[in-house]
Amino acid sequence: MTNLRGLVSGNGIDLTANELNNQSGSVSSDADLLLTIAGTLSNQKGELTSAGNTTLNALS
Repeated sequence: MTNLRGLVSGNGIDLTANELNNQSGSVSSDADLLLTIAGTLSNQKGELTSAGNTTLNALS
């Protein structure tokens, strides 16, 4: 998934991807944020935020 300078938001996010490129982007949840990334996670100057629990499962 590519989120360059973009915004992904919701009320509870469960995101599964082979790769996440969130450079200068934002992934934001009003509840829990669950990320499962099988490969590369690039988050330079990016934000991963939640109002609840944040869980990152990196599989590589």
